[in-house]
Amino acid sequence: MGINVPEYSRLEEPHQVEGSPRESKQSFYELAYSRTRYCTQEEHLKFEKEVWGDDWQVSSAMYIVDRNDRTSTNQDEETFVNALDISINKDFFQFEGEDYSDLIPYAVEHEIYELWLYAKRGYRVQNSQSRHLLARRRQFEMAMKDGKAERLLEFYKKRNNLIGNELEYAYNKAKQKIQKN
Repeated sequence: MGINVPEYSRLEEPHQVEGSPRESKQSFYELAYSRTRYCTQEEHLKFEKEVWGDDWQVSSAMYIVDRNDRTSTNQDEETFVNALDISINKDFFQFEGEDYSDLIPYAVEHEIYELWLYAKRGYRVQNSQSRHLLARRRQFEMAMKDGKAERLLEFYKKRNNLIGNELEYAYNKAKQKIQKN
């Protein structure tokens, strides 16, 4: 099943990923933050269905990106982002009578970092599952720095116990990295 890029997700002008690694990441993050929408569950589900069709399930967040390279073999070639849209389901963070909205910034970082790994110049993580796991780890690293990693782990396990192994893996990898630094 392919994806549909809604017209409103397209950029007026393509965003060129250029400059030093630091500059290009900062520029990309600024663009991504400006393209992040905080939606109700109904609005978020509508977006999911527009992109993925009717077989999609409600999630905490999702993104869509359309990137084109002048060539797919030379990673030093220019990269352009033609469409970018991030939807955060703010209602997802209300669960069993408890407010978890303080965890939304970690969901935003997850989506943007996963996008960055796909859109950046130079070496790109090609496998979508690997990008997702790296973004999950990044999410936990940020939460650990803020003292909220256990709360984040608890929340996601409550919301979807099918991804418990993924969560534990990302949590433990983030913990190892934080302890080294």
